[in-house]
Amino acid sequence: MMNGSTFQIEISNSMLLTEVRDAISEASGITPSRQLLKYMGRTIEDKLGIRQRWHDLNIPFGSILHLVVLMCTVKASSQVHGDVLNFRLEWDPTFLGTYNTSGNPKIAQLQGFCTALDERGIEKGIVHFQCHRDQSCALCHSGSSGYSNPLQQITVYLPNLPLRVSYLFFGVCCRQGLDYIKNPSVSLVDSTSRILAEYTPSVQQSATSASTNVGGAVVLCCAVRTSDDNWKVMQCGRCCSGYIIPEARQVKPSLFQPIRTEIRQCIDNFLR
Repeated sequence: MMNGSTFQIEISNSMLLTEVRDAISEASGITPSRQLLKYMGRTIEDKLGIRQRWHDLNIPFGSILHLVVLMCTVKASSQVHGDVLNFRLEWDPTFLGTYNTSGNPKIAQLQGFCTALDERGIEKGIVHFQCHRDQSCALCHSGSSGYSNPLQQITVYLPNLPLRVSYLFFGVCCRQGLDYIKNPSVSLVDSTSRILAEYTPSVQQSATSASTNVGGAVVLCCAVRTSDDNWKVMQCGRCCSGYIIPEARQVKPSLFQPIRTEIRQCIDNFLR
């Protein structure tokens, strides 16, 4: 595991990757939905729509896998029903013990974002707390939050998305670091109010993000357009540095770049 602890499992070449995850779950107590497996820097996962067996992965027996505990879980039934996605964020405002120049207490605010990309991974739209709509008006943000209003919502109107948009990535970030966020409640729901994905904080990972002093972020999940023009939610759960400071309604590139890098890696894994 990424915290330094180790354990052994017995596997065979014919085992499905899902069966390997079940074995890891029995040994570690970590459910398969929260497991991110890495080998030599490579993420081990099923290809989109293809169930892989151990012999497909080209990993020698006796190898060491790294297990990362994900902070976002996607429900088993992740098919989107209806024409709308809602990404909801709530948390307890936390006083950091300092005040701004106006004499108001500084608080850590959880910021949500959604970015739309085409099949090549080129960004076609983004919304965040100071950019409330994209050009297509398919992505809408409820607006900035505060101490007395610690909640945000991003709404995606799927029929309004350009046909070239293939991916919708949802994530959260905090300038001070995610370990400053108290009792976060983050979920992605569809038109039927069915929960498709939820955020489960990990103290160890969020503290690591904060210690870099460049903010903390998690790319939680991605809605992928399928070949029949429907949408399915995929798990990401990737931690990184970075946060959002808008410059004239555009995200400051240097601060958001670590998040874009994680998104790019997610797309590469989906296509692998």
